[in-house]
Amino acid sequence: LPKAAVWAMKALQATDQLRQRTAWALSQIVVVSTQGVGMNERTETWLHYYDIFVRNAFGNYRDILEEVTYSPLMGTYLTHTGSSSFDYNGKLPNENYAREIMQLFSIGVDKLNPDGSAKRDANGAALGSYSNRNIMNFARVFTGFAEQASRGNVEATSGNKIDPMKINVEMHDVHPKPDLDGNYLGDGYQLCNDEGRNFAYLRQGAVYDFENYAREIMQLFSIGVDKLNPDGSVKRGADGEALSAYSNRNIMNFARVFTGFAEQAARGNIEFTGGNKIDPMRINVEMHDVHPKPDLNGNYLGDGYQLCNDEGRNFAYLRQGAVYDFYETAEGKILKVGLDSGLFQALCASASKNSTSCNYESQVVLHRDIECAGEECRLSAVEFIQLGEFFYKFVPEPCVHMLFEKPT
Repeated sequence: LPKAAVWAMKALQATDQLRQRTAWALSQIVVVSTQGVGMNERTETWLHYYDIFVRNAFGNYRDILEEVTYSPLMGTYLTHTGSSSFDYNGKLPNENYAREIMQLFSIGVDKLNPDGSAKRDANGAALGSYSNRNIMNFARVFTGFAEQASRGNVEATSGNKIDPMKINVEMHDVHPKPDLDGNYLGDGYQLCNDEGRNFAYLRQGAVYDFENYAREIMQLFSIGVDKLNPDGSVKRGADGEALSAYSNRNIMNFARVFTGFAEQAARGNIEFTGGNKIDPMRINVEMHDVHPKPDLNGNYLGDGYQLCNDEGRNFAYLRQGAVYDFYETAEGKILKVGLDSGLFQALCASASKNSTSCNYESQVVLHRDIECAGEECRLSAVEFIQLGEFFYKFVPEPCVHMLFEKPT
């Protein structure tokens, strides 16, 4: 009812009636439905998807298809979320979205003449726009899509049905993919090792990014330009000159830290700007620099963190200081605990005889080590703890991965 009420109010009272009617027409073509997804009681999830058409009502249809493809709601409805390459797990990619984006969302089942009539062969039969082989090839395009991590400032659903999906590069099919015309997708791009790319940095259209933020975060927001003594006076060298807090090489190294930042998709329920200037940016993992980055002291950023595969992190969810956040729903590795568990008693501080007496605080921090009980003793790591009908998510301490693992 709430989502229907919001839609009806905008449809009847909005001053941009042409935009609203165009959005409605587009939503009847690029369809998602509660019959395939569920969540009929949700509001923000469905309105967020509908806003794709409101934003792009007078724009480019390709932009609509791109946003829809990355929509986690569409990924759930037409099941390309989690579809992976054959190389990844020995399974063929999900063909559902590849079929529907051609059949329902774009070219249709028959080839058309400029006047909209069906093209026909010598026998008068309509010529198909695509074949099953085309579907199988295009299914490889839509591999690697994964929902982003859940966040607390949006409507609670199973997973993150608001933010655009990200690409898991390990699951994505990297092999060439034929198009509908006997060529290959990407034929219009240069080869990365093409000699014609030599001296591209000197050509018209070359793009340069200024290493601005890395410099400013040191110069203006933190350590300043000069090294300081504990009393705040400037440190000086033997010649009396002030010692600089950082060098150009430091700036270049720190600039690699701040790579991959990208704005989230614009949404319609906030002040209109060029892009999304409200929600925190996300990290595009393909654009982020993954190599080690020196700090200011001759070491490397991350040296103070545990390795993510360190055995010392085992059973961290039972240790003093472990942090848990409350969730109404959960997916992943779930451990259900009962009254006989010390962890249950710690998370459900006011429990007496049953789980219904829990306070269910928004965040709980363990004030002491918990002795494992039952299944807890066999699980070195968990994602969610289930108490009654609700859940607590364990928030592990930050850790780092080695760029190159030691040979075994």
